[in-house]
Amino acid sequence: GGSADGGVSSRSGILVGERYVVRLDDHPRLAPREQPPFEVAARRASAQVVVERARGQIEVVCRNARAGTQHWSAQLPLPESVAFNVWHRGLETAVATGRAAEETGAIGGGGAVPGRVLKEADALYVGEVYVIEVPAAAEVRPCAVEFTVAALPPGAFQKVPVLVARAAGR
Repeated sequence: GGSADGGVSSRSGILVGERYVVRLDDHPRLAPREQPPFEVAARRASAQVVVERARGQIEVVCRNARAGTQHWSAQLPLPESVAFNVWHRGLETAVATGRAAEETGAIGGGGAVPGRVLKEADALYVGEVYVIEVPAAAEVRPCAVEFTVAALPPGAFQKVPVLVARAAGR
């Protein structure tokens, strides 16, 4: 028996001197968190419920924007690693940076590792929209891709492909 303001009505059976635990329904945008028990000490009591936003992990994977086309550069590999920035779309705030490699693993002869932005960075919240930006560099043209962080099992990475084109010389 909750009220519109988050309170509990007296008809709900909450008794002074008893201990209670607030249990929250699962929600993909909230991280599971155990709530401490509380005791009702008076007729009017309050309890604090702590929630934490669920965070996601991404794997930035570069792909040649001209692969599969008739363009002469379609067969050229991308540079060994490509710098990128991650921006929160609504806040227009940079939240992470990194370097990514081409997905094929053929770059550098040793099986390139795609760029990872780890959960520990506390930067990427489930359900939020972000932009991966590859800035212009000597070997690549600037590009950007928008994505929404998905709720995945713990330890899983969401692959975010970025189509990168090589820069042309003059």
